[in-house]
Amino acid sequence: MKIYDVILIGAGPASLTAAIYLGRAQIKSLVIGDWRLGNLYKAHIVGNYPGFPKDISGNFLIEEMVKQCKRFKVDFLQEEVINIVKNNNDFLIKTDKKKDIKSKVLVLCPGKAYKMSNIKNEKELTGKGVSYCVTCDGLFFKNKKVAVLGSKNLAAGEALELLNYTKKITIFTNGRDPEFSEILMKDLKKNKVKINKNKVVEFEGKNSLNDVVFDNGEKENFDAVFIALGTTSAINFANKLGLELDNTNIMINKEGKTSINGVWAAGDCTGSNPQAVVSAGEGCNAAISIIKYLKGKNVYLDYD
Repeated sequence: MKIYDVILIGAGPASLTAAIYLGRAQIKSLVIGDWRLGNLYKAHIVGNYPGFPKDISGNFLIEEMVKQCKRFKVDFLQEEVINIVKNNNDFLIKTDKKKDIKSKVLVLCPGKAYKMSNIKNEKELTGKGVSYCVTCDGLFFKNKKVAVLGSKNLAAGEALELLNYTKKITIFTNGRDPEFSEILMKDLKKNKVKINKNKVVEFEGKNSLNDVVFDNGEKENFDAVFIALGTTSAINFANKLGLELDNTNIMINKEGKTSINGVWAAGDCTGSNPQAVVSAGEGCNAAISIIKYLKGKNVYLDYD
């Protein structure tokens, strides 16, 4: 059985940033997960990550982080964790390929996946007019005609954020009655955001989104559609370990520690803003706390 000082579950910006710090501190670390499956890796354009004055792709950013981890001797295992058991002061981890691994410390960075609408051509046009994040992509559609898909407060909030970039906004509730709060509904009306109950059945376009097709056969031209159906949480292990949760988020203190000794968490799973730079910061914060914990020091020193 392989034994590590730290095992990080998940391979997004939170996990990879933490791994870089741990590797630099010569702490034997393993990242379990496929970095090609995360939200950031799938982002076609990233224009808000510090240090890159020109737009880059999400997969480029993640691949560079992976290279940096490997430079500092961090190990990777592109498998899925199926079970975690706390055994005294250690954690026993089993993967779907029947590998058993032990660690002193566990870092949970499973992220949260955007809920997909399963509308025809959604996957094919993601990054080409279909998006899941106004903060990430709203700027690319300045003064364009855009739609938001969703019937709850998240959709209303995304539409209101889009007002920073365009006034041509329609919310499609996809056949449902809108469930917006009174305050949000008032703001939507004040800013003349259209609300339409039509059910969307298809996105049309080859190299980019052209039209939204409805179940009555009609279609309407849009430059972008923002899917605002929420996220799916990957916190099964949090439940198994008995971690304290806030709804579907793992609760942490200011150092990234969870309610169980030896377990840290970082990134989207903690309920923080779903931005790569925020996740990276949380990963850094957790790693510094872990380094002090494992080395028995109260002060963090940078390592070469």
